Amino acid sequence: MCFRMWYLLCVILVCGLPTSSYAFGQDLPHPWHFSLDAYDTAWNLGIKRPPRPIAFSTDKMHRQANNGFLVSGHYEFYRFFHGQIRLYGGVSLGQWSNIDKAYTLSVVPQIRFYVLQNPTKFNLYIGYSAAGPSFFSKSSFGGLHTGHFFFQDYLSFGIEYANFSVGMKLLHYSSCGLTSGHGFDVPNTFYIEYNF
Repeated sequence: MCFRMWYLLCVILVCGLPTSSYAFGQDLPHPWHFSLDAYDTAWNLGIKRPPRPIAFSTDKMHRQANNGFLVSGHYEFYRFFHGQIRLYGGVSLGQWSNIDKAYTLSVVPQIRFYVLQNPTKFNLYIGYSAAGPSFFSKSSFGGLHTGHFFFQDYLSFGIEYANFSVGMKLLHYSSCGLTSGHGFDVPNTFYIEYNF
């Protein structure tokens, strides 16, 4: 399911290229984006589990992180439809806690849809990432077997002003059914991002 979503997005985007204006990374004003996400159960907005298509796993047994953080770096390498759709590639390093503490290292493909775009005011966007290959530092999390290989999926909502963004992410890690390992969720992280 993870891969089908990415194929569908790629087909839609490629079909739209001939009729749209677009630019590559070297032509963009601020292609680098660095962000810091933080999560604690005290900040939970009542989201028990990220909904599909964010959480692709059909696994009924999963764990939820109690707290943690995520440091990410992204490079915006493509934008089209007058900057309303932007493609990013990047990496992220996370530390998550449940009963024990574990680390994730992920390759993160991302697409952002700018719902409201005005260069002199706030820009609103929705970000989406699916099937980002991830390495997990432990083979279990919160007492459940996970394995070391995951995919990272997330949906983000952000507000951008000048070179800064703030927002929220719904994060999910799972094997997408490729292994017997169980996944885990980070219901809502809050992040700040700097673009340069």
